[in-house]
Amino acid sequence: MLNLPEKVEIMEVCPRDGWQNHKTMISTEMKIKYIKRMIDCGAKKMDVTSFVNPKAVPQMGDAFDVVAGVSDYADEKGCVLSGLALNQRRRQCEKSGTD
Repeated sequence: MLNLPEKVEIMEVCPRDGWQNHKTMISTEMKIKYIKRMIDCGAKKMDVTSFVNPKAVPQMGDAFDVVAGVSDYADEKGCVLSGLALNQRRRQCEKSGTD
């Protein structure tokens, strides 16, 4: 018999992992709309973006705007948001809201 945990936590990663390699640019407004829909569908933890150089990953060039557009909504609905920062410089930019 398998020894399974009583509870499993799932983190939605589509906004970051799924969109970062998408060939056609997705507008900031559309990203915000889809993230809010995922929250409405019950997502409680979500990896919404990557704080990376937009030259390297153009799809993530609007990371700060996406986070700003969904943060209050996520807070109201009890969803914890996260983002990937690959190095300390990007992490500092994330904290200060600069690029």
